Amino acid sequence: MTIHKWCGVGDGRMCGIKLRGMMATDDRLIPARNRILSTDILIIDEISMFSRRMFDMLETVLRIKDTSHTFGNIQIIVVGDFLQLPPVRNLRYEDLGEFAFTSKFWPPHSIFLDSVFRQRDESLISLIRELSLGQLSNDSQKLITSLARELPQEDCKLVKLYATNILVDLHNRSRIMDLDGQMYSFQSTDKGDERALNTLVVPPTLWLKIGCRVMLLKNLSDRLMNGLQGEVRDIREDAVHVFFPMLHEVATILRCAFTIFDPTTGHIICERYQFPLKLSYCMTIHKSQGMSLDRVEVNCRHIFQSGQLGVAIGRARSIEGLRIVNFSQDAVIPQTQVVTDFVAQEGSPFIDDCSCCRNLVDWFDFVAIGMGFPVIEPCLYFFEVL
Repeated sequence: MTIHKWCGVGDGRMCGIKLRGMMATDDRLIPARNRILSTDILIIDEISMFSRRMFDMLETVLRIKDTSHTFGNIQIIVVGDFLQLPPVRNLRYEDLGEFAFTSKFWPPHSIFLDSVFRQRDESLISLIRELSLGQLSNDSQKLITSLARELPQEDCKLVKLYATNILVDLHNRSRIMDLDGQMYSFQSTDKGDERALNTLVVPPTLWLKIGCRVMLLKNLSDRLMNGLQGEVRDIREDAVHVFFPMLHEVATILRCAFTIFDPTTGHIICERYQFPLKLSYCMTIHKSQGMSLDRVEVNCRHIFQSGQLGVAIGRARSIEGLRIVNFSQDAVIPQTQVVTDFVAQEGSPFIDDCSCCRNLVDWFDFVAIGMGFPVIEPCLYFFEVL
């Protein structure tokens, strides 16, 4: 499950100290508390999208298991690639979107993995690497140009990736208009701050047809998770029945509340009551990170972030299943200096007896005590997947 759900931080609206205190009394947090207390090793994937603020909050919350040790004496293993998408800023919650590796709790033991398993073609691997760094050779530019050709018409498995939600919404709207059948529209019930409502991920008006593709926008249970995709099988005024191939079942989806919390006032400032669904004939590049796709079309319009195009093209397993359209040099955005400096570091060696970690901790104990920092526990690892 997501790290946010696993440890109970949700959307990050609470500070770590307050949340840890609530775990002792709030029944809604009992499942998260039990998960933390029963955990010895925590593995976090896609760590590049986890901000420094959230990483620090995690450390605070995990101390519910053991207040005297960093991360509650739970071994932390984080995995990811900082040449991919960075954390998303949330200024309302004072999250500046800083990288997790800038945290003082960042694991001291880094291991860099350099074998690529998703792709086999060396020219595609090289292209992805160059785009991730924001540097494009002439050979790679020629390869991108050649990949603008049409793919064979096997549309059922083709996934289209766009840079922004606006482009995704435009494509989804055109696809549902082309679909046969009666159109149903559902208007949300809104209250509160209008500007804040406009930032919610769930749409105010939801257009559906039987047979259309949709994606869940909220965790509804341990099985019905945010991002799960399915097909609408039946539509009622108070419920939408969706078949989810991954679950091999039809689920009944009801309306629910989406809210925004203002930490400065301690109150919810807006609420939207709507079906937690969105059309999903295509998706944003951000939503696709971590996926492996057999057939993908990458639209390069409005690429706005370093690493974004590399992530999109990196979803493809092969050149044969990849199409790239609307490419321009503006889509190749260099990485920031803080990222290039971090990935230029040398990894730590593999030592079976963990003496490397113990040595680091002995040294850090001395420095940390002198500087007033908490002591990092042994055997904390970071794996960089190249």
